[in-house]
Amino acid sequence: MKKIGLFLLAVVLVVGAVALGATSALAAVAGTLKVGTLGVGADMTIGISKKLNARANLNYFSYGKTITEDEDEDGSGGGTIKPKLNLLTMGALLDWHPWAQGFRISAGLYLNKNKLDLTAETSDTVEINEHEYSVSDLGGKVDFNSLAPYFGIGYGNAVQANGHWHFSFDIGALYSGSPQVALWATASDPALQAQLDADIAEEVKDIEDDVEMYTIHPVISLGVSYLF
Repeated sequence: MKKIGLFLLAVVLVVGAVALGATSALAAVAGTLKVGTLGVGADMTIGISKKLNARANLNYFSYGKTITEDEDEDGSGGGTIKPKLNLLTMGALLDWHPWAQGFRISAGLYLNKNKLDLTAETSDTVEINEHEYSVSDLGGKVDFNSLAPYFGIGYGNAVQANGHWHFSFDIGALYSGSPQVALWATASDPALQAQLDADIAEEVKDIEDDVEMYTIHPVISLGVSYLF
C-alpha cells in the first residue's frame, strides 16, 4: 500500500503540473498511440511551458502458449506446459525539452504489474533441487517491484504547434528491481510434501541468486501523436 501511495503522489504531482499548464496560453493536449518493449501503449501529453510537458502513460501486452509434450513409447511422460507473459504498466512522467525542440529528457514513476506465469501438468517425474518427485500439479510466477522509476531520452513533442500530427521515439530504462520468483507443486504422495516444499524453497533461492542482476527493463518505443 505504501508503494501504491507513492505512485498516487507522483500522479498528483503530474496532475498539479498539468493544472498549472492548463491555466497558461501555452497549454495544449495531445494523444499518442505507440508500440514498444512495454507492449502497446497510449499517452496523454499536456504542455506546461515551451520546454516542459506532463505525460500520463498506459502500456499493455499479453501472450500465452500451450506446449504439449508427447508420451514416451511406454506410455509414460507427456503433459502440457502453459507459460503466459503479462505486461501492464501505468506511468506519470515529465518531459523536458531543453532546446524547446523535439529532443526530450524524461523521468517519472511507473506502477509496474509485469509478470510471467507458468503452469504445468505432467505424468512424468520432475527434478527439484536434485531430487525427483511425482507431482499432481506444478506452477510458478516471476514478478517485479510494484513501483519502478523511469529515466530516458527521446525525440518528439506531441504538443508542438506546427501541425496536428507528430512522431515520437523513446529509449530508456525502467528500474523494476530483481525478479521475484515463486514456485509451487503438490506431491502425488502427501508424505513427501514437506520435503518437496523445502526443496522448492532452495530451488527458488538458487534461481533468484542467478537472476538478481536483471533489475532493468529496457524501454524502446515508437509512436504517432495527434494534437487536439
